[in-house]
Amino acid sequence: MLILFAALSALGGSTASAAAPDDPPVQIWMNNNRRFREGERVRLQIDAGVDGFLLVLNYETDGRIRVLFPLDPRDDSRVRAGRRYEVRDEGGETAFRAGQDGTGLIYSAI
Repeated sequence: MLILFAALSALGGSTASAAAPDDPPVQIWMNNNRRFREGERVRLQIDAGVDGFLLVLNYETDGRIRVLFPLDPRDDSRVRAGRRYEVRDEGGETAFRAGQDGTGLIYSAI
């Protein structure tokens, strides 16, 4: 079974903020209580606590790092405070499919 952990980080600052002082700038929501079997679809949503530019990475169980958002570096990755964003793959269904057994990591930064 694959277990995905979420890491939160803020890069840089923002003058506009809807988050309380103790709230993280990014919150990650995943289906299945963050536990997946190989091949299962992973739904990933991001709550932005501040305005900024979003980056979402997946550190896979085999050690590879994959960019989940933005899919194309030319895409607009701007997010607004107080909004929820769903990360989807090129097919538009889910963020990604779970890999092999182990522990993965989702890293998100604004």
